Amino acid sequence: MSRAAASPWDGDSGLARERSDLSWGRTMLAVLTVTGLFLRWIPAHGLATVVPMGLGVVAAFGLQVLRRRRRLEVLGGHGSAAEEVLGLAALVCLVGLAALILIALGI
Repeated sequence: MSRAAASPWDGDSGLARERSDLSWGRTMLAVLTVTGLFLRWIPAHGLATVVPMGLGVVAAFGLQVLRRRRRLEVLGGHGSAAEEVLGLAALVCLVGLAALILIALGI
């Protein structure tokens, strides 16, 4: 096996790894920001807003776990993004569930 095929990142002279890591961080920050916006609904809707807030916090924590795992894989020069894609899809479904709960509660 040649040296060029040993790692997918050997020939990368750009900033793809850093951009990818930053995008995971921005996504997590966006999820936490939207989750924080639910705080202003507590006086009007009471404890019904706790459910989507909890789901948002769980989604942000999941994003952080995926980000850390991906960072370790990239630094190790191995791994595929399949787990991260499936995890991200699950988190998107979780956020969609929070939206459906908001609609069902009439918030």
